[in-house]
Amino acid sequence: MSSLRERQGQNVAVVTRVVAAFQQGDLDEIFGLAHPDFEVFLPPNLANAGRYVGQQGFTTWLNQWLEAWEGFTVELSEVEPVGERHVVANMHQSARGKGSGVAVEMEIGYVWDVRDGRLAAMHLYTSRDEAMGVAEQREREASP
Repeated sequence: MSSLRERQGQNVAVVTRVVAAFQQGDLDEIFGLAHPDFEVFLPPNLANAGRYVGQQGFTTWLNQWLEAWEGFTVELSEVEPVGERHVVANMHQSARGKGSGVAVEMEIGYVWDVRDGRLAAMHLYTSRDEAMGVAEQREREASP
């Protein structure tokens, strides 16, 4: 059985691969790294709020998001494993509004839930601190 540190390293590696696949526009790679029923969740205070499940849900969420932006990019920073299965990351997002051309940049907190070496969930929050609080709570709830 692997140690907690090894599992956390594996979880961070999965997240890193998912982000790299997104940056390359490789949805097949993302889907290959995810459970079939993985979820994307955004709280009501973020655009495109809601819960999106599986490949179809992810594609719907992504298409809705990209309808408003061109040149959308994300960069992973401050990656930190939390407990057995969560990873928190600060992500820098930048894009230009379609039509308006207005440049937008923001930092956003992601919580990644990795189970059995595959992505089970990706939740977005307005800050890394908020994401960390959610990840810590989810870990407590998952503990026996």
